[in-house]
Amino acid sequence: MTGPIPGFDRYWLEVRAHDLDTPIEIDGIKRLLNLEPGARVFDAGCGPGRIANALAKEGMAVVGVDINPELIEVALSDPAGAMFLPGDYLDVDLPIDNFDAVLSWHTSWGYDTDARNLAFFARAFALLRPGGQLLLQAWNPLGIKEQMSSMHRAADGALICEILDFDPITLVISLDRAVLGPTGNKREKARCLTYPFRDICRGLLDAGFSEVAPVSVPLDHPWQILIATKSVLS
Repeated sequence: MTGPIPGFDRYWLEVRAHDLDTPIEIDGIKRLLNLEPGARVFDAGCGPGRIANALAKEGMAVVGVDINPELIEVALSDPAGAMFLPGDYLDVDLPIDNFDAVLSWHTSWGYDTDARNLAFFARAFALLRPGGQLLLQAWNPLGIKEQMSSMHRAADGALICEILDFDPITLVISLDRAVLGPTGNKREKARCLTYPFRDICRGLLDAGFSEVAPVSVPLDHPWQILIATKSVLS
């Protein structure tokens, strides 16, 4: 049988749960952005609310948006107090000049056209209050292997496979994921554009940010992390 599998994305949540350390990430995010209880935070591409709910538990006012309604349903199942909205984070109705911080964390940016990827920077700039900051985690083309693969067995016996191919010429990642499950099989393909630091920096400055700073990570690490600041004079 080949066809849709209810909960396809939840299989991936089960897989990723083994690779993530949310408390350490939250400590890092709070430190990098100087977040205190009461801070207003927008999590763009929040997925299942892992980061948004953890920040809400720290006393922050968090709004998360994701285009995947199944993941929003997962996020809402946690009573931490964050607000979650399904939809496109470029279009969802939110107050401008309002947030202390905007997050794009853990593979939530780059899966669109160049124009829409860059439009996110302008959107983040508009939503931030003067002096607010954007924290962006993005693939680092200098640290991605040309091919990576993984295979996992889910709790219900489903086999979960993922192949990542990276083209060092076009800087495009091609993802091929499949679930072979007890209720059916499903295959999903996606592509992600990656950008050198200088190109991301240029895009952020063009969007209006007054300062862009990299977070120190090894040059060959698969992730790069940047902090962009909106001038207090904006």
